[in-house]
Amino acid sequence: MTGTPGHVNAMADAIAHFIRRIGRQNIFEGDVYITNDPWEGTGHLHDITMVTPSFHNGVLVGFFACTAHVVDIGGRGFGADAHSVYEEGLYIPIRKFAHRGEVDATLTRIIRGNVREPDQLIGDIYALATCNEIGHRRLIEMMQEFDLAHLDGIADFILEHSRRATIEAIEAIAALPQMSAEGEMTVDSFDAPITLMVKVTVHEDRIGSDFTGSSGLDKKGINCPLVYAKAYVCYALKVAIAPEIPNNRRLWHFSRSKRPSIPSSTHSTPHRLRCAISWVTWFLMRSMPPLTKSFRVWCQPKGRGVCTIFKCGGARAPMPRCPQMPAGLRC
Repeated sequence: MTGTPGHVNAMADAIAHFIRRIGRQNIFEGDVYITNDPWEGTGHLHDITMVTPSFHNGVLVGFFACTAHVVDIGGRGFGADAHSVYEEGLYIPIRKFAHRGEVDATLTRIIRGNVREPDQLIGDIYALATCNEIGHRRLIEMMQEFDLAHLDGIADFILEHSRRATIEAIEAIAALPQMSAEGEMTVDSFDAPITLMVKVTVHEDRIGSDFTGSSGLDKKGINCPLVYAKAYVCYALKVAIAPEIPNNRRLWHFSRSKRPSIPSSTHSTPHRLRCAISWVTWFLMRSMPPLTKSFRVWCQPKGRGVCTIFKCGGARAPMPRCPQMPAGLRC
């Protein structure tokens, strides 16, 4: 898996939601699934996640997934002006974009009718589906080359390797003193500054991060679902504890995150402050200096700045059709 920690880790968590929502009995060859659900996807409506089941000789052998931030999803546009998720744009629950190779024309018309850049957005969706398709083709080529009927042996090897790597990470955690460290920082917001607080506690086999005490929900569109915050918490701890271990699902097992005491998740009350996301890695690291001697490492996050976004307008040339568009997909 490659990509930003927020996208990669959140997307890995999303696969289980896709399987649960679609239903194993409804997964067929030629299907393509889609969502921009902030709570079961990758954090906000502008991130579209596509999942494609991979079949070999009629047998489901795995899934491919990719996600991307799209240029527009309707609503008020990209920014923090919305007062609820309903104003932020079109919400696409986990569903089929294509069923057995046949694209849902009604869904594409709904999407086109609710965004400012319909051609570009539909093109992005097809591009994401094509990414999965290319991965699927290469997987099948590899399975044919090595005469593999399934991926059980490879999966067992990967899971065992991940298990051993996780044990190494847990052993590293066990060697640390079981203690806690706290970090706090305040960042600018709209009406009032936002306080971010975290308490990092080393347990025998895991590290817990408790955000109790952080500012509550903001009226503006800067709130962050738990899945995205968890993704960056895991990343920060991985950098500090196990930087040499490749990113994989098992790494989530040594990280535990506790949400602040705020209302339960609904579509109008996301879990945590979205503006916190670009700072999560930094302020988690700032909470760790008391533990650094035990960690035997001092890590700096990739970036400390905020994201500056420029909105531009203008004409766009027609996008040529990708020659590797899945042959089975037809609109």
